[in-house]
Amino acid sequence: MSILGFLKRRGENKYIDKTQIRDVLSRLLTSVRMKFKNTVTPSPEPTAFVEGFDKNDRVLLKTDYPMIEGTEVDIYFFHLDQNGKRVPNILSLVIEAHEGELYYARINGPLRLGDMRADYRLPVGDNRYYWDRVSLLFDGKALKLIDVSGGGASFETKNLHFEKPETIKVILSMSGEVFTLAATVLQADVYRGVRTVHLRFDHKIAKVRDKIDALIFELQRQKYAEEKGYSSSSGILETKDIHQRLPTSEVPPPDHRAK
Repeated sequence: MSILGFLKRRGENKYIDKTQIRDVLSRLLTSVRMKFKNTVTPSPEPTAFVEGFDKNDRVLLKTDYPMIEGTEVDIYFFHLDQNGKRVPNILSLVIEAHEGELYYARINGPLRLGDMRADYRLPVGDNRYYWDRVSLLFDGKALKLIDVSGGGASFETKNLHFEKPETIKVILSMSGEVFTLAATVLQADVYRGVRTVHLRFDHKIAKVRDKIDALIFELQRQKYAEEKGYSSSSGILETKDIHQRLPTSEVPPPDHRAK
């Protein structure tokens, strides 16, 4: 029996059903998290956008995080199935080439189910789109968010002093929804006068975490749709839009000249 119907069990990657993988990624309107194999993944985890495929069925990733040829990476993401249900997935890739921020990655395994409870961190950082829609307050003052997820948040501060395992109360505002949360300081590192603090939200009700995760997914979807000029409200692209987004025969591979 195959895993999710994506892998014909014959022991080799050439038997992976890439049509199914293409179908899932074609429905994706959020960025993906990247975890590296055989090397330390930086924190917060880098993210990328799936831009489509080339004629060799390589996945096109757009990211400002530098990677070299041969890098093995797992991408983590949620997609909406035909019934509108959020499904967590993991896909293994190998970076084969790149042009600037566009990376060509070979599929290196079947699509696998991920952990629905795993954090998806929204990379707020210096992203203006998220600044206007997400904020974290402590004692009535806005904190400089690095990222946020249903399970916690990271932020920077120059004036406030926090230490592990201190417990604090914060207010998270996201897309018009407001959450008052108890949080535990997991780590607080100081570098050149700036303290980077990592929090764990101590949820008493699991539904609160689920709601935050759902809002993060929706923010990612809306941002991507706006950037690409899509108007889909369901997260599912129309067929004509998929063809526009996935120009399999129109995206040329990098020009590899003799080194």
